[in-house]
Amino acid sequence: MKKKDRKQPMSFKSFHTAYDINESDTIVEKYERYKNDPYRKIEIDGMIFYRIIALDLIILGEKREFYVVLDNGISFDLKVGDILIDENENRFTITSFPFVRPIFSENMDWFHMTTRIMFKGDTEMVGEYLAKWKPEQEV
Repeated sequence: MKKKDRKQPMSFKSFHTAYDINESDTIVEKYERYKNDPYRKIEIDGMIFYRIIALDLIILGEKREFYVVLDNGISFDLKVGDILIDENENRFTITSFPFVRPIFSENMDWFHMTTRIMFKGDTEMVGEYLAKWKPEQEV
């Protein structure tokens, strides 16, 4: 039996979101912009879509997964295996809810009011918003 090479290089690709102004922006700064955005949540065909606060693609060998930071409002009944949908009707499968050690700052709202989700899909094109997809609801 052949051993797997555990030294696969890991890389990250950050995607620009509506809350990025500078490449050096912290999640605290992005969350502050999110809180003041009147379009941070929208409704399409009865589904509530949450604007993405931060989005990265994590690449480990052949494995590619997205890491997203979203408002807690999306996560109350989410579980691994559920489907997220963007405003362009792309669907993504939730693979995990990673624990992230917070960057401590004076303002910890970003950590307490957001959820972190890992998901995969057939495309690297993710819209600006995500919602929990329910088969009975079509966009």
